Amino acid sequence: MARRWVIPDIHGCEATLISLVEDQLQPTQEDEIFFLGDYIDRGPNPKGVLDYIMSLQSGGYKVQALMGNHEEVFLRCLCFENNPMKQVGFFELKDSWYYHGGNTTMKSFGVERLSQIPEKYLEFIRNLAFYALSGDFVLVHAGMNFLIADPFSDKLAMLWAKNYAVAPEKIAHRRLIHGHVPQTFLQIQQNLASAPAISLDNGCVFPQKTGMGNLIALDLNSFEIVSQTNVDFVGKREKYLQMV
Repeated sequence: MARRWVIPDIHGCEATLISLVEDQLQPTQEDEIFFLGDYIDRGPNPKGVLDYIMSLQSGGYKVQALMGNHEEVFLRCLCFENNPMKQVGFFELKDSWYYHGGNTTMKSFGVERLSQIPEKYLEFIRNLAFYALSGDFVLVHAGMNFLIADPFSDKLAMLWAKNYAVAPEKIAHRRLIHGHVPQTFLQIQQNLASAPAISLDNGCVFPQKTGMGNLIALDLNSFEIVSQTNVDFVGKREKYLQMV
């Protein structure tokens, strides 16, 4: 039976992602894989993460990749970089992006300017969807704005929302699956039972935090959780802890 895997917030951890998919999930081309955004920043190889996801797509796997808030900030930095009328805003935004991990993205591409990144990566990020529907589930990066009549019309909320109350009738009584907000493994397990909104983000890049430091995959058919400990920081833990 085909499976439907959901994977959130990879944040540049290419080796961890490959270990999760290749060693544990071992998907067939009949399976579906939904990525919930935040492929870049913080971890050591954002470029490698994008390369791997694109290789799955080109290899015939059923992959849907969503936009995350880190990709949205990336695109805004790119826009400001290419617009000399907004240089002051660009430097303020870029400094903030670097503070939240954008420096590792630039390093992984070996560039000094975002516009030097090959066009295929820019197009991939520009074309990311904001949400996906799969059976009884709505998949987004962060959340939705349930204070308005049509939550699907607020794309910004899908990238940034936190601390919202779900109105199930506004999303056809589907359950909301998202990332963005790191949860402990225990919290994720508890929320799977009945919570209307479930964060699958186990803080892959936060191995120093109790109950976190894993990349999670959820099968929407069986509600099976598969967990992969972060292997990108093996042997680099002390250096990493000095960065966060």
